[in-house]
Amino acid sequence: MGRRKLKTFRKTVGEKARAAFFIDGQNLWKNLQSFYALGTRNRNGDWHPIISHESIQACFDLKKFCKFLKEDNEKLSYVGYYDGRLNNKCFKTREINQQKLMEKNYQKQKIEVCFGRYVKYKNDKVARQKGVDVMIASHIVSWSAQNKIDVAYLISDDTDFIPAICEAQKGNSFRVRYCYFPHNRFPKMKEVSKQPCAIVNSRLLKCFDQKILPFLKPKPQIKRIATKIQSELASEFEKEMNNLFFGK
Repeated sequence: MGRRKLKTFRKTVGEKARAAFFIDGQNLWKNLQSFYALGTRNRNGDWHPIISHESIQACFDLKKFCKFLKEDNEKLSYVGYYDGRLNNKCFKTREINQQKLMEKNYQKQKIEVCFGRYVKYKNDKVARQKGVDVMIASHIVSWSAQNKIDVAYLISDDTDFIPAICEAQKGNSFRVRYCYFPHNRFPKMKEVSKQPCAIVNSRLLKCFDQKILPFLKPKPQIKRIATKIQSELASEFEKEMNNLFFGK
């Protein structure tokens, strides 16, 4: 039985479509920081978070997030979390240990963790993530060709994915759903994706721990920075989160 016929047969008997989530971790946490204005900018325009990626990650239920985004006629077949592996050359030991703890927590939830790497060149202020986009793109294209999944949810704003999206959707009913934040959407990504998916605040809030909710109020684009009071409160919150999740 050919691939197209197999898909037709599965829909006829009422079996739910197999949905897979491909999450660029660095992209997700940065978007959440920006959407909820969890940072400030200095005179040079440099972004300084008031609540770290690690604290946001510790308070966020990734599996629930995926379940909210998928359609009712789909079943959650795979959740993949992609990020760079932290190393001693670019990051502190504390940050490396935090990542290892999060990796174990995700594995317990049956979330597959896939690592690229981080590199820092001579004139770089921050380390660059390498190999993650290639991994995600290759998984989407190959799994589409092998008929492992029916729909891929892509959590990333990187336009480098456009060729992979077009290739995966070529000649069959396979769909790539580009998931975007309202404040940070890319028209080209929406154009090539067969069924773009908006990430809305009402559903996002249900995925967070109660402790962080006081900070989660979307800001208009023109005022997308934290207030002085928020920054002061966030400092205390960060200390509490570090003690609770990562030890003193």
